[in-house]
Amino acid sequence: MVISLGIIPNGVKISLRRNRELSEDLNQLIQLNELAKLMNGGGHAGASGGFLATIDEALAVIKKWTVDKKLSWKLFELN
Repeated sequence: MVISLGIIPNGVKISLRRNRELSEDLNQLIQLNELAKLMNGGGHAGASGGFLATIDEALAVIKKWTVDKKLSWKLFELN
């Protein structure tokens, strides 16, 4: 799963993508449209997006969702 955050003039645009080759169990667990709804967005189970006011808010929502799903996550910053 890849989540990218982009800073735009009025907030943070969030893009969510899931690998197509996951096991059936992981496909059922990782429904990205559920996460997108928490971020004022929507989409499909495997590709969705959202929008929040700040990076800190976006990271908090993502972290809570991953912890609730018992998934691990890492933050990588690209400059």
